[in-house]
Amino acid sequence: MNLSNFDFRIQKAELDDLNALKTLIKKSKLVHEEIETHLENFFVIKEESNIIGCAGIEHYDDVGLLRSVAVDIKYQRKGLGKKLINKMIVFAEEKGIENLYLLTDSAEEFFKKFGFKLVSRNDVDSRIQQTYEYTTACDETASVMVKRLN
Repeated sequence: MNLSNFDFRIQKAELDDLNALKTLIKKSKLVHEEIETHLENFFVIKEESNIIGCAGIEHYDDVGLLRSVAVDIKYQRKGLGKKLINKMIVFAEEKGIENLYLLTDSAEEFFKKFGFKLVSRNDVDSRIQQTYEYTTACDETASVMVKRLN
């Protein structure tokens, strides 16, 4: 598939997107719990009316947790994940987030390309340590990364 012929748009997720959003995230084996709580901070990529990518942020004052970054397997390796991450970084900066965290089991190298750095679990902001993803959903073996924003 050539992206130049590919009509996609990144847009804010809406309540009507919730079921399709959760389905994509579950298929991607990512944390889907509590999405509705943070839906206003989720973005989706659609091709026509189908959600083929998504990402969200849990926002706690000046810190955030980047979560549920997923691209449908048929659309991977086409730069859509990169576009989502860049969108989320800009969105986080607009929200006044200074430290954007994430947890990952398998994508450290991917996120390093965007300036995320590994951080010790002891150095994670306490507000992030209280999230469902940090306390329950992700193994303690998951890598924690942070990007300092302007």
